Parts: sequence; structure tokens; C-alpha cells
Amino acid sequence: MHSIFKNSIYFTKTVNMLKALYDKDVQTAKHCLAVASYMSVFFNKYASTNFDSDMIFLCGLLHDIGKIKFPSYLFSDFIVSSEDDWNIIKAHTIYAKQILEASNFPYDVVKIVFQHHEKKDGSGYPLSLSLKEIFIEARVLAIADCYTALTEERAYRSRVASQDAVKILVKDNRWYDNRLLRVFIENINDITLQAESLYNFYFYKELREVFNRDHVKGNAEKAL
Repeated sequence: MHSIFKNSIYFTKTVNMLKALYDKDVQTAKHCLAVASYMSVFFNKYASTNFDSDMIFLCGLLHDIGKIKFPSYLFSDFIVSSEDDWNIIKAHTIYAKQILEASNFPYDVVKIVFQHHEKKDGSGYPLSLSLKEIFIEARVLAIADCYTALTEERAYRSRVASQDAVKILVKDNRWYDNRLLRVFIENINDITLQAESLYNFYFYKELREVFNRDHVKGNAEKAL
């Protein structure tokens, strides 16, 4: 099991950001760890990237850091009652970019996080990029983000079974890189098994100061 943080100059910054996100909304912080785990496994086994595993994992961990700026009601009930609410939600990638740039995170990490809601057909946000303009790492991040979000228990809905989450991804394939989505789906059982192991390693050991601060087992239920 690899450990990305102990020798990283970004350790303290990342931990402090995750603590702040955890304090704002536990589920969102857990979701970030789950996405990082899926993304890391995918690139370690099924896709090539110019970035090392530390940076890939970091992108997953921090992809929703902009949600720190959300009002509390958007976490508790996910009530989107107005266009203003939806604009706040869509702005979380912009908030993340601002936060990461202010903390001097690498340019590529900032770009990948910033792009993770862009879509193949140009319908994404914040820049409506086309597929060729989206980093491959951001394309994988988008797939991992959607799959994990669907299969997690949320306050406002029950978790979706893995096979049903896959069906939803396929139905929405106009949004995703077809090649990457096919590889993800074909290997979902293996990816999930390894992602769960990686998640537990970070949840209970490497990032226990973020996720296990209260040491109450009932509060440590994993997101995967």
C-alpha cells in the first residue's frame, strides 16, 4: 500500500483542507477520499498518465474542496430551490481553483480539479470544454465522481446498487470519454475491491487525523 503524504510538501495543507471540509460536511469529505481511491486504482492499473500517483490521489482528495464555501443547507438536504442555489453549486469548481491557487498547489492539480465537471458534449461547467480540451485525468475524475456519488448513502436518498450506477453511467455516456468509461465498467469489480482497500488504509491509518478524530466507530462508517 503506497503512502503519498509523509514525504509530500502538500501534506499539512491537504490535511488542514480536509479537516475543514470534514467539519463542514462529513459525507463530502468521505466522498473525496472515495473518489481519490477509485481514481488512483484506475490509473495504477488501467490507464496511463504523465502524473505520479501522489498527484492523481491529490486531485481526487481535493476535487470538492470548493464546497467549503457552500451554505449549510446545501449539505443537509441538498435543496436546490432557486437558480442562485444552482449557481452556487456550479461555482464549486471555481472556488476550488481559487483555494488551491492561493495555497500554491501544482498547476496541473488545479486544472484537473477545475475541469472535473466538464463534459464530452460541451454541456459541462464552468467553461463548456470539448473532450479534446479536457485533461484525461479530469475525464477519469468525472467518471469516478459520478459512480461513487451514486453508490454512496446520502441524507436525501439511498445508495444506488453498483449495477444500477453502471447503467446510469452508460445512459449518460454523452458526457464521458467512451474509451475510459468502457474500461472503468469492464473492470468495476476489481477497481471497487482495490479502491475499498485503499480507502480503508487512508481512512483508518494515513488520514486518521482527518476521518477518525473522534475515535467513535459508529461515526467512522466508510462511504464506499
